[in-house]
Amino acid sequence: TGSISSVSSKDFNNGLISSPEQLINGKVSGVQIMSNSGSPTSGSTIRIRGGASLNASNDPLIVLDGVPLEMGGISGNSDNFLALINPSDIESMTILKDASSTAIYGSRASNGVLIITTKKGDADRIKVRFTTTNSVQTRTKLTDMLSRDEFINVVNSQGSDAQKALLGSYATDWNDEIYHSALGTDNNLSLSGRLAKNLPVRVSLGYYNQDGLLKTDNAKRITGSVSLSPSFFDDHLKLNLNAKASRNNNRFANSSTIWNATTWNPTLPVYSGNDTFGGYTEALDNAAQLVTGGTINPVGALMQYKSTSRVSRIIGNFDADYKIHFLPELRFHATLGYDYAKGQGEIYVPAEAAEYAMTQGRDYEYGPQKNTNRLLTTYFNYNKYVDSWKSNLDATVGYDYQYWKNISPQYSELNTLGEAQSTTAASDQRHVLLSYYARLNYTFDSRYMLTATVRSDGTSRFSKDNRWGTFPSVALAWRLSEEAFLKDNRVLSNLKLRASYGITGQQEGIGNYNYLPVYTYSQDGAQAQFGDQWYYTYRPEAYVTDLKWETTSSWNFGLDFGFLKERISGSVDFYTRKTKDLLATVASPAGTNFDKNILTNVGNVDS
Repeated sequence: TGSISSVSSKDFNNGLISSPEQLINGKVSGVQIMSNSGSPTSGSTIRIRGGASLNASNDPLIVLDGVPLEMGGISGNSDNFLALINPSDIESMTILKDASSTAIYGSRASNGVLIITTKKGDADRIKVRFTTTNSVQTRTKLTDMLSRDEFINVVNSQGSDAQKALLGSYATDWNDEIYHSALGTDNNLSLSGRLAKNLPVRVSLGYYNQDGLLKTDNAKRITGSVSLSPSFFDDHLKLNLNAKASRNNNRFANSSTIWNATTWNPTLPVYSGNDTFGGYTEALDNAAQLVTGGTINPVGALMQYKSTSRVSRIIGNFDADYKIHFLPELRFHATLGYDYAKGQGEIYVPAEAAEYAMTQGRDYEYGPQKNTNRLLTTYFNYNKYVDSWKSNLDATVGYDYQYWKNISPQYSELNTLGEAQSTTAASDQRHVLLSYYARLNYTFDSRYMLTATVRSDGTSRFSKDNRWGTFPSVALAWRLSEEAFLKDNRVLSNLKLRASYGITGQQEGIGNYNYLPVYTYSQDGAQAQFGDQWYYTYRPEAYVTDLKWETTSSWNFGLDFGFLKERISGSVDFYTRKTKDLLATVASPAGTNFDKNILTNVGNVDS
């Protein structure tokens, strides 16, 4: 009854795929996947039917083998958290778009749901599979700028004598100096089959290495996965154990060099021939100092900047599904999920580099940041077809518990002399989500369908008075192709009308403690002086005690059709959404809070 699209591995995009979402880019209507940049270390922005919020998250919920993943990033991989999952291990991706299909996930599903299912062992005998994909990437288009000769003509015809004096005798294409052809390779080895009649198994290893178009830009990933799916008691008890591990080693290029290369003087050489600024030519004033506000040598800025990171991630889940012996229509399902990530890195810029010429370069480490996500899901499902009533009944009731923890230590941005230039405070962020839910699917004579869902979510991000939210949905469908006047039609194989309405909540993308009076301990350089002594202080942060759920109500009307035994198929959907009690950062009246801006519930938006 809902608006759902599914893409299997045989329909995935081909080529060198760095992150799972790229497998379905352009494959599903209403889903936009936009690359954040051309770097192999960057991620994508995913939108399902656009955005519905201002300051809260517009990202969809991503569920990997039943485990809802924490979105956002981690130190050393802040822009591409999904890239820690090997795309080669994915069997299918399902997108839930409307409120009826997403309602079972409650408050986390306001922006849609992307369900990722990984491959399992299922063959009767062991199969070994090896794939390698290798690529060369080149830049296709650059900003249209003056050529060297055109640049000289403009300066000579319109510049001052001082500007003309800055012209050199060289012909340097700065874009050629910072870009190169980027090589990439993705290699995957898997073994799948059965160790015994009731023990399917799959093991895989992967190695990915991709250069960026910018020199010094590179992403490496090593992954491994194990899947065991034993069954017992004539398939009454099915177990599923999945474990995935990855290690990403990144080097980040200094992206400011893109602008520098586009605008730098093409008549100057790359190297100056002396030891100043590490031997790179720089723009200097009459006092032989760097020009105030000027850009620096693109090649020097690229080569003298070394930023690397190491990110590890382990995702595991254990599923148990038991079909009750004395009542086989009833089954009990439980999932334990665990997602752990650790990220850290280091940055080094030599003291002689122009980028930090006044502050003796940079030489420091950050992290390790540690993210933990724990999940418990349990539910009962009853499914029975009553032949005399031509009816199928499918009912589910369940409970979820999910806990997140994000811990980062304090670190200082040091120069090469060990002097602190700035300090980032330690962070300890935690929140919990509890959920109770029920869903009923009823079908009569394969023609008329009803889905009703209700879910109650409680989040630690709101006070006790506003902590719980209830989110219902209902959907109807009519399969016209099963009616007597269309059932025997040789051309039309499927025709179904759908309609749904539902409400979902939102509490992602905001702080964990915005409703509490929190005090922050001051850092070095931010102490208060009394006499000749300096004292650390506690400063109050802005807070709003009555924060509550942002809610989105949506209607969806759809038509599914298929012709010639589904050789031609498609769907048409019309939907509308209204979000109220928007969680947004707005200006605070003077004297009413501890910051000029506060996060609060304000306004509505239609989409």
